[in-house]
Amino acid sequence: YQVLESVLLRLTVTTRKDDDSWLVLSQRERNQRGTMMPDRTLVFSKIGPADVVILQSAAATPQPVRMTVPSSLFFQECDMRIGTALASDPVLVALLPGNVSASAKTLGLVSPVREGTDSQDGIRLARISASTMRGARVILWINEATGLVSRVLEVPDSRRSGVIRIVKETVYRYDFSRGGSSADFDVTTAYAGARTGIEASSNFTSLNTLIKLASDAASSGSVAGQSPVSRVPHPPSTSAPPVSSTPSGQPPAAVAAQTVAPENQELTPEQMEAIVIVEGSDSVGTGFITRIRDVDFVATNLHVVGGYDKVRVTTLRGATITVGSVFGAIGRDIAILRIEGATRLPSLTLAEDPLKSTKLGDKVVVVGNRRGGGVATQVSGVVRGIGPDRVEVDAPFQPGNSGSPILHLATGEVIGVASYSQRRKLDDLDVGKKSQGTTSQPSAAVREEQRWFGYRADGVSKWESIDQSKWRAQAKRIADFESDSEAIYYALYGDFKKASQNARVRIIVENFVERYQRMKANHVVALQLTGDMLRDLRSASVNGVKELETGVYYDFFRSSHYWETSITEQLRARADLAGRIVTYESNPAAYLSRLTQ
Repeated sequence: YQVLESVLLRLTVTTRKDDDSWLVLSQRERNQRGTMMPDRTLVFSKIGPADVVILQSAAATPQPVRMTVPSSLFFQECDMRIGTALASDPVLVALLPGNVSASAKTLGLVSPVREGTDSQDGIRLARISASTMRGARVILWINEATGLVSRVLEVPDSRRSGVIRIVKETVYRYDFSRGGSSADFDVTTAYAGARTGIEASSNFTSLNTLIKLASDAASSGSVAGQSPVSRVPHPPSTSAPPVSSTPSGQPPAAVAAQTVAPENQELTPEQMEAIVIVEGSDSVGTGFITRIRDVDFVATNLHVVGGYDKVRVTTLRGATITVGSVFGAIGRDIAILRIEGATRLPSLTLAEDPLKSTKLGDKVVVVGNRRGGGVATQVSGVVRGIGPDRVEVDAPFQPGNSGSPILHLATGEVIGVASYSQRRKLDDLDVGKKSQGTTSQPSAAVREEQRWFGYRADGVSKWESIDQSKWRAQAKRIADFESDSEAIYYALYGDFKKASQNARVRIIVENFVERYQRMKANHVVALQLTGDMLRDLRSASVNGVKELETGVYYDFFRSSHYWETSITEQLRARADLAGRIVTYESNPAAYLSRLTQ
């Protein structure tokens, strides 16, 4: 429930396990300011080994769409079409073990406590209070006689729910005694019955009572949110702004942990058909099928596919798509992979000009392989900014979402390719504070914000063909340069153990440490040894600079906004290190004093 709006969902699962017959009925309705708005109806079933027959509709297209898929894909269809319900419902997780998404399996209850006993329709129910791993408060009512869950009330972590309070109540009804015939699994009959409204027959708690229950649940406490995951600090730069940009397809440690609640699917089944999972040897991301100049391509990020001889592209139905040539956009982290040997596939349309079709505040969704789970999940948000080559949204996509389409819901077009998130500290102007008096005191608590960006797929002026072996060679040179910079940084600040992990800096450090230990009693000699090491570090700081400045590299490495692959950022950090070394060379006593503190 939301203030001024209720969202009603009915999910009915009928099964005969003796012959593996199933029927799933899913409905969604919204009541906004007293007006009922039917949203979606979906019915699909299988009887024994027979194919799955799907019958579905949406409010925008009330006529049902009928299709047939292989019986072996039944649970995959469950996961894709009603996966958000499965991922957040503890009863359905237990009912369909091993057949739902990985995100469903992460749902768990923390510190359950029995609070008392209630009665409903003469049935004695145990009331259990707990928390979920997402930080939400949960109250469960369990039938003491049967052990079955009768009702669940879920209230999200108040620190994460923002201005709108969303409360979810689920009522369960079981009928295990009734038998069943093949007629129970007829999708046409089930669909006809499902088109009736569900609000009147829902028997959910009244809104006023629900709000009180939610307030009581929230006030009883919540699980503390997890701290962001940190990584090794970059070599500091005095001129660099307090911004950290990270490609969302990097390993989870590269991005602060985010908690994303399951959402209702906003894309049509046809649009979902165009989403693909993209895997390299040690990278995983997302992509989507689109047509450029009447040719089918898989679009994704260059940082997802760059450098891999073998890239595996898989549809959500599990079919493998054969791809060939890889092309990279000049100035943007976008790659397109030409699809080989396939007939025309379901595809998403690229917006020709987001400035004309999109307004700030328009709703968008990002559907992709979040954190490499191997399933398509969705996060929603709105457009926060539009630039000449990028769009900013507040949909909190995560590692694994790299390459996902940013879909503009109003037009159904792709306005960007989800690429990276950026975290920065907020200053007084950002948080709306004004200095009082003549002295400005820093805030005790540092505030930060995280932003999400995607590259626009329209208006790419030039594409360059990517040779993966050349890409790997160039990426290695940049990685080696970064490794040298970090080692020089650690040596400069006295962390010789970390500095020695780099073979090129180890010799300088070990030579200094061995000689200094023998001669540290002689202050004059110690200063001379310190000066020698600083000169050696300055010499090391020059190595590789010219090659990066003048060498031939793919445009991605020149225009990249990501620390690890940005030639510009690497050269800037190295120049800053060289300047700091020169400062210490002019006063080796200060450096030596720092080492001995």
